[in-house]
Amino acid sequence: MIDKPEKFWYRLNAWIKQEGINLHKFSKLAGINYSSLNNPHERNSIPGPEILVKIAEFTGLTMEYFLTGKEPWTGKILEPNTARLMEDVAEAPDETQARIKAIIEADRAMLEAKKKKGAEGAMLESRKVGNR
Repeated sequence: MIDKPEKFWYRLNAWIKQEGINLHKFSKLAGINYSSLNNPHERNSIPGPEILVKIAEFTGLTMEYFLTGKEPWTGKILEPNTARLMEDVAEAPDETQARIKAIIEADRAMLEAKKKKGAEGAMLESRKVGNR
């Protein structure tokens, strides 16, 4: 389902802001006539398909992401900061990617240990209550 235009503009503006540019500079870099972006922006509507294609091609994100907020490969909501982080990781050297992966795996292991400890604690508590 396509989101309201406000969500489209939120995602696009967040990407533009992350790049340290404004809508006018973005339109120029993306090869889009400024009025083709600014008019829908001012009217709070979604640009036409040709403009959406150019936006997707220039940003490296999908039209689906801008229109729905979902990653096409997982169906999960992908916020602009997450998309940018994924892009940065993909462009990072192999050594950096390996360190990032190790950090994520360590965090997952720690969370699993906490969950397990919490579950064991709950089981002990239920046994105590049952023995009363």
